[in-house]
This record gives sequence, structure tokens and C-alpha cells, in this order.
Amino acid sequence: MHRTVTGIILSLLLVSPLAFSQSNGISLELIAETKDKSLLSQVVSADLITKPEDRLRIYIADVFTPAVLILEKQENDLVVINQLGRDGKGPGEFVEINALQIMPDNNLMTYDRNLGRVTVFNLEMEKMEYTFSLRSASFPMNFYAAGVQQPIFYARAEPYFSDSDATDMKRTIQMQKYDAEGNLLNDSVLVKPSNDAFIFQDRGSMAVNPEPVWGNKSIFRFYREYIYYAWGDNSSVEVYSANGEKLPSISLNLPRLPITNDDRKRALDFEAFMMDKRKRTIKDEFLKKMPDDYWPWLQDFFVDDKERFWIGMPHHLKENTRNWRIHDMKGNFIDEVTLPANFTVHQIKKNYIVGELFNFKRFRSSVQLYKIHE
Repeated sequence: MHRTVTGIILSLLLVSPLAFSQSNGISLELIAETKDKSLLSQVVSADLITKPEDRLRIYIADVFTPAVLILEKQENDLVVINQLGRDGKGPGEFVEINALQIMPDNNLMTYDRNLGRVTVFNLEMEKMEYTFSLRSASFPMNFYAAGVQQPIFYARAEPYFSDSDATDMKRTIQMQKYDAEGNLLNDSVLVKPSNDAFIFQDRGSMAVNPEPVWGNKSIFRFYREYIYYAWGDNSSVEVYSANGEKLPSISLNLPRLPITNDDRKRALDFEAFMMDKRKRTIKDEFLKKMPDDYWPWLQDFFVDDKERFWIGMPHHLKENTRNWRIHDMKGNFIDEVTLPANFTVHQIKKNYIVGELFNFKRFRSSVQLYKIHE
């Protein structure tokens, strides 16, 4: 499972769209993006696959589109060439797609939480392969495809909230395991504390922001037969087998970024905007939950197909770039690259990074594709 990957320590800065960032180590090149700014509202999930003749395609789930959009790279543009599924509640139809993923067998998994249903598409034929509904008391928020030998699915589930719940209640994440018929095989593969969401109550009403701006959240990634788990307030990655057996953790030895007063003000303004509440109304509760001195250790992470960790680091909110550190499976630092701060990474594999730039004021996304050069 583990192997050492070497590199040269060097920070990279992307200075303009479609600019090549050159170094003696790892560098990134923005090679394509969506030109149609009205195409996407907010990308929920994205994955990519390289077809024969190097025809690279990206599969997109958008918050307001009840279908999978297929984007193809045409020169430096990402163009919609087809879609999978349509609006509805029948087989191959969607209300809202909450997750999608290229499976180990190269089929495409989609998950509609509203319908409690998983639909798998054959990408070569571009048609539905099979579908199943979850046989569970509740429909989880996130869904993941795993299992190399046979399809196995994992879901991230959390308890429901009510108006009577306290803002400081102890919440847990339960990682569930399903087979390809929707049967719940294990209700608690992993059980972890969850303080991701900022929960605010005011005169009987409640608002929840699932990913608060300060970024102290739990992250699960699946690679081959392993589950990787990171918590923003810890500088290591926990490793588990597919059945939840604890394996040795990987220490990343990350630097930690201090919080400034400017960070606090900007975070407070942003949180108030996201939760549609006045700043003075949520100020006290928000500041109680913010760390006193430092941002969390990490903001996001991925495992690429070369068995490396890509760690998205926190940044001061006035900055327009975010550093991504690359580590091997032993935790050794390899290199560092820079991406726009408002760029959300959705997938890193096959020497590509796909993600979105999200405009909060317009509520519009632009998908960008980067090439990794080594």
C-alpha cells in the first residue's frame, strides 16, 4: 500500500488563466474551463475519465440540474456534449443529484438523497446499468463507491436535528456500508465526532451551515480498499480497512496558520451572508466556535492514483490563493503548489485536477481543469 515518492520543495504561483507554472518539481497548468458562465449554478460533485484517443470527459452534478452533465475538453474549453438521466422519479431519473463518482469498474455512480436511490451508468454505452433504493431508516447526506472486486458503497450519515437540540450538542458521523442491492451491511463502520456544521438557533428557528468558513470539518476519502479520515483540528490522517479496522495513522507535520482579526471579521461577515442572518444576531455563537489562535491544520485533502496526499491548507481570508501540499504515504513532504483560494477541488487523478470557481454573489460556477506536470 505504501510507497515513497520524492520531489523538490518549491512553491508555485498561478499568475493568470491558462498560464503554465514551471519549476523543477511539480507544477500545474490550467488547460481548460467552461466558457458558458450560465451553464452551472453550483457544482455538488465532479469526476473525470480519459477516453481512448485522450478524449478527456468530466461528469458534473449541479445543484439545480436533475441530470449528469457530460463535459468534454475541446481545446481550452469544456463543452457539454450530453447528459445522463433527466428530471423525474422513475428509473434513470433524478430530483437532485447529491454525489457522483467514477467507480473502480469505470461505471458512474450517482446518488439522489431525495429519492434515497443510487443509479449506476455504463459510461461506454452511456445508459443506465442498474439502480437500487436504500433499505435504511434514513437517507445519508454523502455516498461513496468502493470495492475493487465487487461494488461496495459507503455513506456518511448523521443524526437528524430538531428545534429543541442545543447548539453545543454532541453529534456523531456514522459511516455505513451497503451492498449493490441497497442492503445495509454495517450501520457503524466508523463512528466519529462531528462538529462540522455551524448551528444557530434564534427564537425557535434553526439554521445550519454544513461547512463553516473556518473549515474545521471531517473529511473521508476512499482509495482502493482503504478509508482515509482527516479532521481539520488534527495534523494527521487516520487509516482504516474497508471493515473499519484501525491501521497506523499518518503524521503530516503540517505548518499551522495563525488567525488574524481581519480573518475573524471576514469569516463573520461571510457566515452571516451564508446563513441569511444579521451579523450581530449570530456574532456571539459564531465567535464561541471559532478557534482562538489558529486556523485548523488543514482545509481539505485527496488521495491521488499515485498514492500521494494532496493537502489543501487554510489561508488568510484576504488572500486570493491557497497552498496545496503534497505528501507521500509515509507523511513525507514532497512539494507544494498554489491554486486560487475560491477554487474547490473535486477530484485529483490521472495527472489532472478538476474543480470549480464559485461566485457567491451570482451563484454561478465555472469548472476548471488543471494538468499536473512532474
